[in-house]
Amino acid sequence: YKRGKMGKLYFENLSAFQSMLGKPLPHSRWVTVTQDMIHNFAKATLDVQWVHVDVECARKESPFKSTIAHGFMSLSLLSRMLMDLFSIKSERMSLNYGLNKVCFPHPVPEQSISVAICHQKYRISARKGKDYILMYCCY
Repeated sequence: YKRGKMGKLYFENLSAFQSMLGKPLPHSRWVTVTQDMIHNFAKATLDVQWVHVDVECARKESPFKSTIAHGFMSLSLLSRMLMDLFSIKSERMSLNYGLNKVCFPHPVPEQSISVAICHQKYRISARKGKDYILMYCCY
C-alpha cells in the first residue's frame, strides 16, 4: 500500500488491504456541520422539527442554544469519512451492509466541528464469489 495526502491509504486490491488487519487505519478529516447541511437533510428526510431548522426558536428554547443536526445526518456522514481513510483500486462498488448498536449520545450543534472517525476496529469476511464484507466498529 501507499500513503497519500492526509494519511489516506491506497491499496491495489483486497489482499493488500488485508495486510492492515490488526493495524490502525488513519483518522478521517473533521466535518463541519453547517445549518445549510442540516436544513437540506431536513428537507430530504421530511424531518423538519424546529430543533433542526428554526434557528431563532432553537436559540431561545433549546437547551443546546442552537439548532442541532439530526442523528441520522451525523450517521450518514460516515460514508464520506470512510472514503478519507482508504481506497481499494480493484473495488468496483461498495454498499452499506447495515448497522448494529447505533446510538446518538451527544447532540451535534450547528457550526460544530463535529464528527470524525478516530478509532475503529474492522474485519474482512469472504462471501460467495468475489464479494467481501468489510465490517467496521467506529467510535
